[in-house]
Amino acid sequence: MTEEVYIDAQCPVCSSFIRLGMEDADPALNCLVCGGTYDLAGHLCPNCLRYHEESASNCSNCGSVLSRICSNCQYTNWSGSEICTNCGQRTDIFVSLTSSAQRSTVSRLSKQMEAAKDLKLEEESSSKKRMAELMAIEEARQEELRQRLERQKIQERQLLTIVIGSVLVFLIILVVIALISTFN
Repeated sequence: MTEEVYIDAQCPVCSSFIRLGMEDADPALNCLVCGGTYDLAGHLCPNCLRYHEESASNCSNCGSVLSRICSNCQYTNWSGSEICTNCGQRTDIFVSLTSSAQRSTVSRLSKQMEAAKDLKLEEESSSKKRMAELMAIEEARQEELRQRLERQKIQERQLLTIVIGSVLVFLIILVVIALISTFN
């Protein structure tokens, strides 16, 4: 004779504890205190026994998985169901865990890809900003060089004017001396 295992579930309305046999085929919760009847399949967490008003994929209290996806028809079943309510196939917990791990891996990789895209955009923005700064520095350097060359041209023109003026004065002096010496 096997001993029946019981769990104490909490009524979602009056919070009274109700003893349920784990072998009960009826997936309903009948509270003797408030008289309420509640569907357990997909609503009662198998880990912490928290009742959820609507079907959920994970328990809001402890995070336990509340649903299994049938590997045959992809129907979502309650985690306590060992047979798919849609197609009648056995819902293998290992297949469920594997698909959950694959989904979490895909989710993790998607998040990493998004983070990589964000990082790439941030790097591009930083690179453009740095390039703009370098271009501004280069433009300032080029402007300073242009101004220096302009000053140098002005100085060269002044020097050329002085040299030409000096040569003209020298030539005038030579012409004057030559004229004076021819008249003497």
